Amino acid sequence: MKDDLPPPASAIKLALEAAAEAAYQYQVKAAQKELADLSFPHKQIEETLEEVRDCADDRAAVITLFALVDDLTISLMQRNLDPSIRGGLGRLFDGGGFGILGTSSARFTMAAALRWLRPETYSDLDLLRKIRNAFAHKVSVRTLTDEPVRGLFASMTPADAHFRSLVADIAGPGKDWVQRPFATLTPRQRFLLTGAALLRRIIFELPALPVAAAHKVSALDAMGRWKQAPEAFREATFVILEAVWFVLFLTNEEAAQQDLLGGTQE
Repeated sequence: MKDDLPPPASAIKLALEAAAEAAYQYQVKAAQKELADLSFPHKQIEETLEEVRDCADDRAAVITLFALVDDLTISLMQRNLDPSIRGGLGRLFDGGGFGILGTSSARFTMAAALRWLRPETYSDLDLLRKIRNAFAHKVSVRTLTDEPVRGLFASMTPADAHFRSLVADIAGPGKDWVQRPFATLTPRQRFLLTGAALLRRIIFELPALPVAAAHKVSALDAMGRWKQAPEAFREATFVILEAVWFVLFLTNEEAAQQDLLGGTQE
């Protein structure tokens, strides 16, 4: 009889797709629940970026930023490790030379090997580590334009690559803000932008990539789209962007004074 016929292949496919989507969304919700309690030292991030922006000494700026990056790396890696191991997590991160994650180099390398950091982020972290070491151990290195720092810094991902989409959304004809030309930025301003971009990647990748892999979902879905992302992540992003806002942008009035509007202002 007609009612005994199996459903058409198209109906079966639709049912399977609906079941697969439901299963995926279940995993997404589980991942998002795991990330809901994210926390970041917002005040420390704000104060560090302000110091990097405003202090007179390049050496102090680099060492201070690197200390923040390393502290964040430790705390975010520990979120994904089992604290009940013999000796606790402190045993792994012992800086006295005995912990397997006792150095920044070991931490960055392990996070990259576990795919908790993307290759580009790992490369930039390693370059930042080398820049920090050059300042810390070479008296002759005083500024960001001294070698080998200059070459190492030039090898990092250009800051404008990370802020390009933001600039496109915020600045332009008919808008309240004008992009400050990257060619006019000082080495310190470029370093600040590079550091801020690196922080943005760390606070996303180190929490989201391990959880996403565990639940077999995308990292973007695990963290949630912007309005669904954990409040701590959104607040940290705001803090980072606020610190670099006036390096990236000028008001229309400021741009007119610097003749950056191409004569469009009367």
